[in-house]
Amino acid sequence: MAAWQELRVGDRLRPVAAPPERQQPGYLLPAETAELWRVLVARRRPLRVYEVDACGAPRVKCRIRTDTGGWEYHFLAITHGGWVRVADDRPRGDASPGGVPSIFDHEGVSRIVGDLAEQPNSDA
Repeated sequence: MAAWQELRVGDRLRPVAAPPERQQPGYLLPAETAELWRVLVARRRPLRVYEVDACGAPRVKCRIRTDTGGWEYHFLAITHGGWVRVADDRPRGDASPGGVPSIFDHEGVSRIVGDLAEQPNSDA
């Protein structure tokens, strides 16, 4: 099984080099994809898998600032090498997928943690 086939929704990865498959005879990497990959390697920022498509390919999305100050949105299937897995640095249970939800009051005064739906109703 290829490493990309083990990626799941929520996993983080960082592009580190051009896909090695690109060196194989007959491998076609569209120019737009090659340029996006070059930009992502240079940025050195992790990407998060947001879905695994019907063919089993993990997909990431990103936005790139244009020269005019606008944004370009890109969606990329990860079906090749040239990336490394990045450890999730968030502590478990702190707004992580499947963890305990956290709500901040935007005043910086308090933090409510837990499932609010299970709190007793004080109005009754």
